[in-house]
Amino acid sequence: MTIIETTNFSANITLKDDKNTDQIVAYLTSTINGSTQNYNINMNVVNKVLLNTVDLVNVAGESAKVQYANFETQVKDKGIALGYLIF
Repeated sequence: MTIIETTNFSANITLKDDKNTDQIVAYLTSTINGSTQNYNINMNVVNKVLLNTVDLVNVAGESAKVQYANFETQVKDKGIALGYLIF
């Protein structure tokens, strides 16, 4: 029997709405497959209007682009820590 080990990640991208409160605009998920050295990142957009509004940030001051880049970096850093040569 072959056991396939995967590592999963999830996060939300949030942006402030007109009431100055964070709203989820997208869900991020990622999986790293240890046996095949594959990885993917999926984004499910739930509020396209806020996501496509220029210069919006969340309460922490991060744009959607910065939040996505942070997620991608953390996924890759974890892959490196686990010894995946693809990174």
